[in-house]
Amino acid sequence: MCPSVEGETVLKFALCYGFRNLQNIVRKIKIGKCDYHFVEVMACPSGCLNGGGQIKRKPGQSPKDFIQSLETAYMDDVLVADPFKNPLIKSLYDEWLDQPGSEKAKKRMHTEYHPVVKSITAQLQNW
Repeated sequence: MCPSVEGETVLKFALCYGFRNLQNIVRKIKIGKCDYHFVEVMACPSGCLNGGGQIKRKPGQSPKDFIQSLETAYMDDVLVADPFKNPLIKSLYDEWLDQPGSEKAKKRMHTEYHPVVKSITAQLQNW
């Protein structure tokens, strides 16, 4: 989902499932080529939708069909809403932040990143 204001994308989200994908996202972040504002990260290859000790597949059901059925059941109860149509968000901007993308909004709602000094141990990791 990429929310937009007046046709301009203001936020980009990504889902990152599995260690291989996580490594790719981390590499992109390190070289400044990741253009997402928020990334949901789960180590499980299909997301952590069905961790250990939970629902098991029916006999003969393929893993792909099983994951699809879990995702469908999960999404049945998910409410997808435009945050800019939410009266609480609207009042937040009206009273405090002016408008999305304003200097006030950037100052109070956006995160800034800076380089972190790496330890010797971190430099030995092959990420």
